[in-house]
Amino acid sequence: MKEDPKRIEWAINGIKELEFFVDEELELGPSFDFNYTVEVIPDPPENKLHLTILARYMKKESSEIFMRGKVKTTYLIKDLSSLSKKLLDNKDAVDLPDQLWIAFFSIAFTHARAILAKSSAGTKYSHMLLPAINPEKEFKKLFGKFINEQSSI
Repeated sequence: MKEDPKRIEWAINGIKELEFFVDEELELGPSFDFNYTVEVIPDPPENKLHLTILARYMKKESSEIFMRGKVKTTYLIKDLSSLSKKLLDNKDAVDLPDQLWIAFFSIAFTHARAILAKSSAGTKYSHMLLPAINPEKEFKKLFGKFINEQSSI
């Protein structure tokens, strides 16, 4: 049986809550602000790719953070170094198909959503879940410019 050269073998290697913070003493007004960031760290020698989601909930009036959560999803990708290259700043970049990047982002965001819900359970902010998203649209919003310039992350 001939092996497909385009086939990328991967698995979820780990899910870890790196940080959770809540300040229930802050009184919120009628609205609040929310944002999140995504950090992508390839580790070709270990065949690992780390996606970390940091979510922040802030008072609208003062930008004081009243809840924050950070979750890392680690993927194991067979022979990642063959899909990697060094950029000019000596950072690693990984060339994966867009649909796989979107899947990795979607899975990592879902992990962050679930873990933040678990961690905030029992607090007065337990109803403030990470929003459901369209992963393809969000991924392109976050990384579209970078992908267009470098064809990889």
